[in-house]
Amino acid sequence: MSKVIARRGTAVFLPVVLTAALGLSGCADSPFGDRALECGLTVGGGALLGGLIGGAAAGNKGVPAGVAIGAGLGAAACAIILAMDENDKKIVAAAQQQALETGKTVNRTYAPAPGTKTPGARTLRVRPVPVPDREGFTKCREIHTDFRIEGVEGNAGETALTCRNANGDYEVVEVTSN
Repeated sequence: MSKVIARRGTAVFLPVVLTAALGLSGCADSPFGDRALECGLTVGGGALLGGLIGGAAAGNKGVPAGVAIGAGLGAAACAIILAMDENDKKIVAAAQQQALETGKTVNRTYAPAPGTKTPGARTLRVRPVPVPDREGFTKCREIHTDFRIEGVEGNAGETALTCRNANGDYEVVEVTSN
């Protein structure tokens, strides 16, 4: 009987957490715009992944702890996403392009632009990893990007499968959060 209750509890617990996280992400009209949606999806995705890992590691009893840990990690990444400004995004994009073109890891540490709301030093690492080409593409690479801001808890990470298209330009084929 207790196993049935635990399964039902898990079946209810995960959707409730995900619905709450995704519902909160509906703040796309906030000053953060799409970043609020991205944060909600990051927290919800972290909760889902944590729940799956917790369930696989410890059965139904591990799901709530896994959801809590995953959501916490997602919230930490969210803090970084919200702290990034347009200058940060340009620097990250330039580092990603450099890593694609050279095939070498790019490391940068820099001070924020004057007037930035989050004053801590920024640390960026972009690591390209060659992968098999996809149909219609050449020079495919997974681009692993890690970004930190001093004084802000967390780390925003992303992995993007990027390949050259027929025009010779790099195109993002798939994106996953770290």
